[in-house]
Amino acid sequence: MASSANALYVLRLVINGGEGTLRTATALRRFSTAALSARDHAPTLSQSRAYAAAPSSSLAATPDFLEPDNEEYVGAEAFLPTRQGHPHAPIPWPTLFSHETGAKPAPARPCDLLARLVAENKLGPARKVHDELRALHTDILHREIYLSAAVSSLASTPEGRANFLFWMGLIPNRPATPATPVLKNTWHPIVYRLIGEHSEDLQFISNFLTLAGKKGLLPAVLPSLITPLVAICPPHVSERILESAIAAYLSVTVPKTSTSARADRNRTRATDQVTGFWNRYLRALAIAGWDESARALLFSPPKGISWSRFSRSVVLGQGLERRDTAAAARAEAEEENPFGILNRNNVPALAIGLRQALNSDQLPHVSRLADLQRQLLALPKRTSLIRRFRNRFTRPPSTPAGRSTPTMREVWWWHAEIVRLAQDGRPEDAIRVFREHFLWVGLPPTNVAKSDEPSYGFTRLVPSARINTSVLRSILALLPIDELSEYQQQYLRLARSTAPSLQPNEYTHLAFIREMTYRQGPVAGTTALHAIVEAGLDPGAPAWSALVLSLCGRGQVSGAIQVLDGMEKRAKIGDSGIRMPLPTARTYAGAIRLLMQNGHRTEAQALLVRLRDTLGSEEAGGRKRKIYASASEALKAKPAPVASAGNPSDELDRAHG
Repeated sequence: MASSANALYVLRLVINGGEGTLRTATALRRFSTAALSARDHAPTLSQSRAYAAAPSSSLAATPDFLEPDNEEYVGAEAFLPTRQGHPHAPIPWPTLFSHETGAKPAPARPCDLLARLVAENKLGPARKVHDELRALHTDILHREIYLSAAVSSLASTPEGRANFLFWMGLIPNRPATPATPVLKNTWHPIVYRLIGEHSEDLQFISNFLTLAGKKGLLPAVLPSLITPLVAICPPHVSERILESAIAAYLSVTVPKTSTSARADRNRTRATDQVTGFWNRYLRALAIAGWDESARALLFSPPKGISWSRFSRSVVLGQGLERRDTAAAARAEAEEENPFGILNRNNVPALAIGLRQALNSDQLPHVSRLADLQRQLLALPKRTSLIRRFRNRFTRPPSTPAGRSTPTMREVWWWHAEIVRLAQDGRPEDAIRVFREHFLWVGLPPTNVAKSDEPSYGFTRLVPSARINTSVLRSILALLPIDELSEYQQQYLRLARSTAPSLQPNEYTHLAFIREMTYRQGPVAGTTALHAIVEAGLDPGAPAWSALVLSLCGRGQVSGAIQVLDGMEKRAKIGDSGIRMPLPTARTYAGAIRLLMQNGHRTEAQALLVRLRDTLGSEEAGGRKRKIYASASEALKAKPAPVASAGNPSDELDRAHG
């Protein structure tokens, strides 16, 4: 090794020659040694980062190796930020277990921008983010928070209903689970709001039920919707909506191929729930008055559905017959009780009324119950008596302790409150009580006495035709005079599709005729009567009597006599085939009083003769004889001065209670 180096040195001397060559070789050797030394002492990666993070003052002190400093570099250095050095933490060596603790750290979840925007109530930007994610074919996580967006976006417009269904489609699906109290408390207010504000859009109701079935929410929403659905649409429409919703529910809750124990439980639970849905629907048909459709469904049930004994008894009326028979037997036993009369003697009338209302098998008349409420409220020193009477009446001892739904007696009490408030001249309060306890079904929508923030947090019931008639009087009293005719037209159009239990009766038509003749005159009443006939409905004797009394009260005697002649002859009304009803004794008596008040004594005497002839041609009972005697006394009274426009309101009350 040493000999090879010496030989190489001699060879260089020979080739280059002289001392200059020696100095050059020495310089090359020194440069190579310096380069190697500089390479050996070069900084590592971490050291170079520390050098790079050194202050600018230390960098300026290093010797220049590119070009000498000049003023341009010095001027630019003044504007450069000061760089501070921060040593980096060492990167831990990857292992399968944590170094410090044995707990596995929670993985970081990506930010859900859509849910965050919904939580901030920014539904517009959230909808745009959703559309962008769909365009990128990105899956969207379904969350419960989207239910709040659905409720807040619900409005009585096509856009509001579409937004509600859109956000509802983003909530998670549920298996075949029963309707828990949490689900009921969540969905019942939404269901009552849909019925109260969107019942006219049956397609929206159908889409909602189908989507609820796909989400597994049918047990929570369908039981509360069946009765209103049967009331607002014909049976073939409600049955089609129910079939679509149940098919969607079974498609997501019943496993098709799995044979596991869990799949069998879900299949059994879903089948039992569907059977309960159909039984409830069958009973709702019978209660709403769709008797033919209920019997057809009873004898031709859907595939796999079995009817319960209770449902059969409701459709066939067996339970009602047994109840009426038992009530008649109890009433007969009470009449035969020799101590019954003794118990009723020397007792104040109010106490007798309260006792009969609480102990009788039959519910008192609504007007009688309203009178009892009014008398109890008039006792200033017994303020708690009305509350105690209400508790005893609405929740008798026979009521199950765990019952949460309203009883029939509670419905009766609310109806009496509506009647009492209307009679006391408080129509706004009467409508408020109606909105608080009943669904707005069977009546056209209106904004009279409507709360700005309606509450749907409690159970509401489908009203009967009698309850609708009672509240209709308050509604018409608050409507502007130019909207009465249009509201009647809306009501007649709505009556074509409502259930028989909500069909207008003669007192419903009386409410329209009475209000329109009182505020607009007999001409408006005549037009309203013809509108009822054109709709294929019979106005009934009370409505025609209201027209006669209105004509008599305004001094239009010839018109009143003409209407009475048509009623006595049972004349046909146009080409409808409907005939005018016979006038009642109360119609004659009311007309006689009004004619006497307006100074038409001769015409009043003629009507009294016609009333006597009518009673003589029939087997007049004691009640009709009393009416005739009352009319005779009115004729004997001193005639009042002629009035420009008599008010027949009092006579209408006497004529129709």
